[in-house]
Amino acid sequence: MKCKRLCAWLLCLVMMFSLLPVSAAAAGIPAEYAPIFKWAGGLSKRKINVELFFENESSPLGTTSSEGEGTICNINVPNGKEIYKSDASSGCSFAANKFTFWEVWDKSGDLKLYTRSTAGHKVTVKYVFADESGKTKGPIEKQVKYQDHEDFEIVQPNYNYTISVDGDAIYEVTGSTDLTRKLRVTGGAKDSVITVTYTPKDNYIYIDKYFGGAFSHWNKENIKLNGHEFVENNALPKKYVIENHKLAPAMEKYRFLTVTNADNSTTVYDFSYAVVIPKTSESTERKIKDVWYDRDAGEWYYSYENKSGLFDKIPLVNEGGVNFCYNTPHSQSSKHHDFVATTTPPPARKGAIRITSADTAARQSGMTLKVRSVMTGSGSTMIRHQEPAASISRSASVRAAMQQVLQ
Repeated sequence: MKCKRLCAWLLCLVMMFSLLPVSAAAAGIPAEYAPIFKWAGGLSKRKINVELFFENESSPLGTTSSEGEGTICNINVPNGKEIYKSDASSGCSFAANKFTFWEVWDKSGDLKLYTRSTAGHKVTVKYVFADESGKTKGPIEKQVKYQDHEDFEIVQPNYNYTISVDGDAIYEVTGSTDLTRKLRVTGGAKDSVITVTYTPKDNYIYIDKYFGGAFSHWNKENIKLNGHEFVENNALPKKYVIENHKLAPAMEKYRFLTVTNADNSTTVYDFSYAVVIPKTSESTERKIKDVWYDRDAGEWYYSYENKSGLFDKIPLVNEGGVNFCYNTPHSQSSKHHDFVATTTPPPARKGAIRITSADTAARQSGMTLKVRSVMTGSGSTMIRHQEPAASISRSASVRAAMQQVLQ
């Protein structure tokens, strides 16, 4: 009698333990990652073989197995871990942490479990502006689970971008427009830093040069200006090409246009004004008053005077829309006739003529100083010879003096 009671008690104990969660001995799987099995119970004994992956889908962390009664077994992982993907063998399924045998005659099934940390890993996106604008944008940090994704800001108006990654996170840029475009980051198995570097977008205009009357002749060349380069790599908020109808200081080198004529002689023309195409009338109202680049808008603009005052800031949508007109041949009566003489001369070389400030006094007295200073190997020999400008070309004495010094 006692023997029967003992057997019955042992049988109840075995059945009770079969219903408890079981963490099976796992080959090579540390306890903090090992799956936990809980069979639902039943008449038939079955076995589940598990291959466990943790934040690495190409190499399993280890294998384990569990035996129990029934067709359903609940499988969980330790706290701080979660199952994000699985792959069950034929005739079986795994969903909502339940492994199910659908064929009653199946006695074993295989399962691949892909697990990850529930906390994820830190992804930091840094933003760097590679220009002189002084713009800054603080970093953004997010916890991203392995094989999960988070979206970050990416678009910056008027800038292109490049992306670099330090870590094992991967990224893609989603969306087809600036309004929808995002930086989508898929988490890896460790912390990652992503750097987005912004460089200004190119924004070119091409200024044609016409001479001999408005749109009479094109010299088959143009002035090419790139917006962010024109404002010194975005250091300046605004910079003019034309200001109040005049060439701005940045365009001073385009004040004169030298044209080679059919007989190989040359004619120098003065800058007259700027116009915008399509061709407009030559009235003051239609001549361009201002042309400038706006750094913050990333756009070229122009304006022209109009009584209504509605045309003071017009986007220059036509990249070839601005034209310079050089209508008048240069002469001594030209407004900027002294422009070249008043610029800083280059350093004198051996045998070269050095221009001095004596030129101004000579011009004011109606005389022209033909030779001011001649550099020789032994030093500077000063030759001062003033005579009326009209007779300079016929001055044999000056030419003889120059030849004597240069010999």
